[in-house]
Amino acid sequence: MSFSNSATPEDRTRITELLGRSPQGDFEVVVRDAKGEPIVVRNAPLLYDGTPMPTRYWLVGPEESLLVGRLEAAGGVNQAEDEVDAEQIANAHLRYAKERDSQIAPSHSGPRPHGGVGGTRVGVKCLHAHYAWWLAAGDDPVGEWVAHKLGSDLSKYTVTNQVESKTSEQRRVVAAIDIGTNSTNLLIVDALGNELAREVHVTRLGQGVASTGALNQEAMSRTLQRLEKYKTLNIYKFSKDFNRTTFKNLLTWYSKVMDDNCYYELILGILIYMQ
Repeated sequence: MSFSNSATPEDRTRITELLGRSPQGDFEVVVRDAKGEPIVVRNAPLLYDGTPMPTRYWLVGPEESLLVGRLEAAGGVNQAEDEVDAEQIANAHLRYAKERDSQIAPSHSGPRPHGGVGGTRVGVKCLHAHYAWWLAAGDDPVGEWVAHKLGSDLSKYTVTNQVESKTSEQRRVVAAIDIGTNSTNLLIVDALGNELAREVHVTRLGQGVASTGALNQEAMSRTLQRLEKYKTLNIYKFSKDFNRTTFKNLLTWYSKVMDDNCYYELILGILIYMQ
């Protein structure tokens, strides 16, 4: 099976230097740094001898590999499994496997790669593999988690030959708010219908309507306050720039100066008040 846009002779030489051995299959350099150095390669799903290659995206940048290795050594694999939603991880494995396996010829009857990111079907196995896929524009929540931990600056990299890159439609997040007589509810999903957030709060908007025939001011105020919290707690929650530049810094400062047990709702409330 041919592998389109395979590596140049210069790339093969450099990857051999980085790996300390000759590559055993076809690959492409899909992420480079500002100097043009390879950072991530995308592997063919089968090696030259037919051996399955489960890891589609491989992190080869020396600095990036070192930083991720330190994160793993500090317990990063277990921490990622604890902090990233298990269903999102499982869906990422399915997307990864689907993209990789789509590159296998329909006529192939031999062994095939198995699992998802890093060759596993469940949980997190290798942060390097997740981060490599994320750098290559892959939709990987664990890779994104790693990037946040490392404070990655995507402006340092150039992504080429993208197979899977989230379009604006795929990145779209849709929210629906249901304002009822007794509760005000929020549901947020991505373009694929995966649930990102769900909140249900009793606001009793219909309090007293049966006897007066009208909404009272207190009930409307409760509902409007809940809507304002939905706006801040969930729109800001999906803003990387807000989390990195504003929310994290204020939360860290407040916990040190005021209270280690502070709630994130309180910090957002302070930000709203300051606006």
